[in-house]
Amino acid sequence: MFERKLCSLHTWNEFGEVAAMALTSTDRVAQVVILDHLAVRASRRGSGLGRACVETIRTWAETSEACRAIIIEVEAEPTAENAERIRFWEKAGFLQTDYVHRYIWVPETYRAMYLPIVPAFKPNDTGKSLFKIITKYHEKAYRNRE
Repeated sequence: MFERKLCSLHTWNEFGEVAAMALTSTDRVAQVVILDHLAVRASRRGSGLGRACVETIRTWAETSEACRAIIIEVEAEPTAENAERIRFWEKAGFLQTDYVHRYIWVPETYRAMYLPIVPAFKPNDTGKSLFKIITKYHEKAYRNRE
């Protein structure tokens, strides 16, 4: 992924150690940034670092070429852990879509969320179009399909 320049690695360091990291990819055609992964060290969760990371990525995306939104996928099953993750993203400004996506290679279902960079950004469907963008990225990044 990195050699093919399909994604960017973002890290946040504290006291000489990585406290958080994220992987993003920019789809210049769709004009979105895909936030593929965000991880915060367990000892730093609940401290506001995750939200600060999202804000840094948002600022970075705003300076990207014509970025209209940041999109993510979240697990859709109604569990307490998934609800907590969704609350995190909502507090960071992300909006849920209704469409539930089922990948053929994993058992979990997923829902897209988006953070508008351009205030007028909104998918023109229930979120299925966002999964076309996410799936295109996954196929390039993880399955070596162009």
